[in-house]
Amino acid sequence: MIESMKDLFGVVFMTALFVGLPAFCTWLVFKGIRTGVVRAKGFPYARADSPVFFWVTIATYAAIALWIGYYGVLIGLDTLKNP
Repeated sequence: MIESMKDLFGVVFMTALFVGLPAFCTWLVFKGIRTGVVRAKGFPYARADSPVFFWVTIATYAAIALWIGYYGVLIGLDTLKNP
């Protein structure tokens, strides 16, 4: 269990990372598909103007969401199994 504030900070930080980052990337994917414009490094890529960069960016955001989400689930299940 959580025995100190240092452990509590780690739990809160890791939960925010493994839940927040996939949620944010998923939101960027849905927003980009809905509007037809996705931003990466401050540059907007429109589906109509540059479809390759648009879909590569969408695929990258989706891969990040799946990858971090997958490892978050694995860590959560391992924590539940071995507290």
